[in-house]
Amino acid sequence: MFDYATFITILFQFINFGVLITIFGYGIKNYIIPLMKKKIADRRQMLHDLEKQNRSLKGKEQSLKHEIQEQEDLCRRMQENIMQWRLVVERDKKTQQQIWEEQQRHIGESIRVRQEKLAAYRLQQQILKKALKGAEIKLQEQFESEKNGKQFLDDIMDHVRRELV
Repeated sequence: MFDYATFITILFQFINFGVLITIFGYGIKNYIIPLMKKKIADRRQMLHDLEKQNRSLKGKEQSLKHEIQEQEDLCRRMQENIMQWRLVVERDKKTQQQIWEEQQRHIGESIRVRQEKLAAYRLQQQILKKALKGAEIKLQEQFESEKNGKQFLDDIMDHVRRELV
């Protein structure tokens, strides 16, 4: 009917099973759960740090994008200024070239006019020398007679008297 040996064996098996479950539960509760909690807390902290780092990097990215945009705008403005300066320099070069050419033309014209004047002066001097020589010879011939000399002196004296009066 009722077998105590089997009952005690089953009872001890349940007690052993209960003790094993308790030991297993105690081990899980005191060792594995705190270890898991620590790992979860570490992971949460790491996740929080990564999110913080991500926000920081996104802020830096925005800052860099803004700086890049400013640099591109500055570069564009500088290129526009350079193009304007090139145009001004080219116009200035053309103007300077025109001024230089005008000065060279003016200098050439001045030299040509001076050369013409010098040639005319030299020619005039030669003509004057020849004319004076001829006039001197003619006057000598004319004034060799006393009548013509006296007539010339009288004309000069009349002219001086008229000027003085």
